[in-house]
Amino acid sequence: MFDEHFDADSQHGAHAHTPAATPQPRPDFHCQIACLSPAATEIVHALGLQSRLACVTDRCDYPVTVQRAFPIVLRSRERAGGAANERAARRMGTRRESISTAMYNAEKAGTGGFGFGPNGDRDRGGAGGSNQHAGQSAASVSVDVEWLRRSRPGLVLAQDACGRCVGGHGDGVVARALAAAGLLGKDGAGEDDENASDDDTGDGDGASKRGAVGVLALDPQRLGEVLETIAQVGAATGTGDAATALVGQLRERLRQVAARVATAQRKPRVLSLEGLRPFAVGGHWLPEMKLLAGGVDELLEPGSAAVALRWEQVLAYAPQVLVLAPCVSQSPTQTLLELERLAALPGWWALPAVRDREVYVAHHAFFSRAGPRLVVGVEILAKMLHPSLARDVAMPDGHGAFKMKMDPNRRCRPRQLHKFFQPWGGAGDDGWGFVETSRGE
Repeated sequence: MFDEHFDADSQHGAHAHTPAATPQPRPDFHCQIACLSPAATEIVHALGLQSRLACVTDRCDYPVTVQRAFPIVLRSRERAGGAANERAARRMGTRRESISTAMYNAEKAGTGGFGFGPNGDRDRGGAGGSNQHAGQSAASVSVDVEWLRRSRPGLVLAQDACGRCVGGHGDGVVARALAAAGLLGKDGAGEDDENASDDDTGDGDGASKRGAVGVLALDPQRLGEVLETIAQVGAATGTGDAATALVGQLRERLRQVAARVATAQRKPRVLSLEGLRPFAVGGHWLPEMKLLAGGVDELLEPGSAAVALRWEQVLAYAPQVLVLAPCVSQSPTQTLLELERLAALPGWWALPAVRDREVYVAHHAFFSRAGPRLVVGVEILAKMLHPSLARDVAMPDGHGAFKMKMDPNRRCRPRQLHKFFQPWGGAGDDGWGFVETSRGE
């Protein structure tokens, strides 16, 4: 994805980062788990491993209580940017970078792009370091290396945690932090305690007793690989049977979606924007999600990286359904503040999606996070594209969606457009109905 999942080609070394090529930690039925990405936290939650969760990131927001219950070890932070960024901040309230955007920016900034220290707050030239990056932007990713070194969680789950890349072209922020904390072994799969023996067979709970640390890099590119990573987490945590059952359920739900929309007379051309400044269309698993939901993505092939678009390209593509789900927005309500800028662009009212009022604002978590809720995203997309065929979707409280609702042939001033977006419930033959659901589901 544009923000939650950056370009693999620019961040990785020569070796593959597919689930099949990722080193698998030894199974541990009792290890404490450090989740250094929102997707990892959601996978742990789906497998019922909350009691073993040791820490999270500041972007982990599902379930809703997770940030209040666990230490925050990785933070993505605002970069200083002068008046332009200040104006943007006022427009968007507390809009922040997603973790992967921050990591990408940190990589471009070099070693000064992230902080190490007891509180994860050693910015450029921090404790004992030179201030060679003074005048540049503040660190955009802060990792509490001291917490990792002191706590030594039994398993670390993260996106860019490939130890084999440390020091190379694909050197990742988290991988460097884990190396600094002494948690990465020479094989990049994790570091054993100095008392561990090479001939230890690993009986399922010995790893925790020995102080060994397993590291699992979660970096899927396609929808099937997302499901594979869930199985990998299950294997690493000793919950393989539960993971297998969960993956089976998710696959069955995907099959049901595809079967329901297979009879659709048309497959609309869909554009999903995961970036609005600049415009960016989500890649990786998103093209597959659109196909399964009964739509067409003529811009990207499944598994390809996200790409930036010029407005002229959006006009030329002429989407029949437009979904706005920018990763930097904390909620669909916040995204509504961006509509004024879109409506002021030339040709906005001529887009087929706008003309037919098929414009949606949705929460990015259902499309950008490589976890179980991507299946919910497919179900939501199917209901958007084929409301009379797709099954009703229960929209979780706080993660709802909006749809454009305006009389045909009517227009409005750009600053008034957000008033013509109404809550969309994902139920009924037209999708405007609502299914009751509990908070935070």
